[in-house]
Amino acid sequence: ETIIVGSGWYEHSHGYISTGILIDSTKKALSIKAKGDGDVYISANSYNLSFALESGYSYVYSATRSGVGRVIDIKYKDSDGEFLELTKVSSISQVESTVNSYYTDNSKVYIHTKDNREPDGDIKCLFNTIYPLQFHKDLYLDGICLIGGKSTLKGGSGAKLYAKNCKFKFSTLENGLSINSSFGVIQHCVANNNYLDGFNYNGGEIIEVDCQALRNGIVGIGLADTQNGSTQHNGGKIIRINCEYGFNKGSNLGDNHANTQSVNFNIVSHYSRAEKERYNSNFTAHTNSNVWLF
Repeated sequence: ETIIVGSGWYEHSHGYISTGILIDSTKKALSIKAKGDGDVYISANSYNLSFALESGYSYVYSATRSGVGRVIDIKYKDSDGEFLELTKVSSISQVESTVNSYYTDNSKVYIHTKDNREPDGDIKCLFNTIYPLQFHKDLYLDGICLIGGKSTLKGGSGAKLYAKNCKFKFSTLENGLSINSSFGVIQHCVANNNYLDGFNYNGGEIIEVDCQALRNGIVGIGLADTQNGSTQHNGGKIIRINCEYGFNKGSNLGDNHANTQSVNFNIVSHYSRAEKERYNSNFTAHTNSNVWLF
């Protein structure tokens, strides 16, 4: 089965059902491809939240929405060329005094935009309660950008993944791409600005080619220094070719557990943001794993 998707932003209750897209083990293998007429986003955020100016404030707008993990403003890009992320603060009064910020009490979300405008469709309140896309059957993805959710893409045991020209960004609780005990080929894909790891594999056999994973692991909220650009675990095998990993809050490339093996050709790895010396590295073989660099 093949689904061809036209350009646009497909979000909660406006493109898919409220629990996200699930390809379960009883279904046929599926291909999801971008049509080629522009960017295709599948995002874990509510469509068309209703914001109103909060009483007693000049710049704070609020909307009823629980489960918000991060907020981005797609009207603007940051210095790295990514969608502009709003800074999370700890009170409504701090939102008022802080341009480009938000606060949530898990009942409502409070926003102060970069340009003081009322939040519109370009403000995306990303959920930490669902996955935009989960698969338990073989999946082929081409040209799809997955945004937000606990992980942007979650793969179940035994399912195979082939992802080409895809992006996995702004996860809110877990990794960008997470695959459990599967076979996967990941080609020319990007996993940037995720909550934990960029590319995370829990066993299985994986090939990464021409991929990039930058700025994964959120700094300043007390996360451990174990957030990698790319990481294999639990006796899995991986070959990486012509990839780049950098600015992650941990070893940029870090594999873990006994019998885990990785063979890495022409890898560019630079500037870990880990605070502890043990994890501030570009390449690490943790817990009796084997890492070969060529």
